[in-house]
Amino acid sequence: MKKEKERTAFVEALQVGAFQKLLLLLQVGCADKTKGQVTELLKLLNLHRARWECIDSMDFKSLKRPF
Repeated sequence: MKKEKERTAFVEALQVGAFQKLLLLLQVGCADKTKGQVTELLKLLNLHRARWECIDSMDFKSLKRPF
């Protein structure tokens, strides 16, 4: 039951674009502790990303970088 709840949470996170948002957080900059936490989350989400991702990467095309 616990594994099914975890899987459901990963699927829901991917469906709302968590993977891309976490990548964006790394790109715009954050504290070292946050970078470590984001990296671990990305590793976990990456296991499910190929099957469940619903956000098109073009959604971030017009985003301006701060540099």
